[in-house]
Amino acid sequence: MADFSRKKWIFALSLVFLFFVFGDSEHKVSALDKSAYKALRTFNEVLDIIEKNYVEPVDTNDLIKGAINGMVKTLDPHSSYMTAEMYKELEVDTKGSFGGIGIEIAIQNNILT
Repeated sequence: MADFSRKKWIFALSLVFLFFVFGDSEHKVSALDKSAYKALRTFNEVLDIIEKNYVEPVDTNDLIKGAINGMVKTLDPHSSYMTAEMYKELEVDTKGSFGGIGIEIAIQNNILT
């Protein structure tokens, strides 16, 4: 029962997030907003179907993280989703100073530059 309530909270927070991201200052609902809400409704329905009908038990948090990861990856080849733990690890790995001369090697017009 607590897991079901948690899913409702996650869904509600997602809706609030989208409202603030896509809402305008006059709080009018545009076609884009309606589309986003419809997509979120579809996402929630698919999540519910998977949880109820998949052959084995699924971890809802893993499914949601996977969906977020897929959403970020569609932006461009260089974007990726990091959990808080991954971000902290990245901060530790990249602290300090880096030296070098800043060369970038590439091929332009079939010429190594």
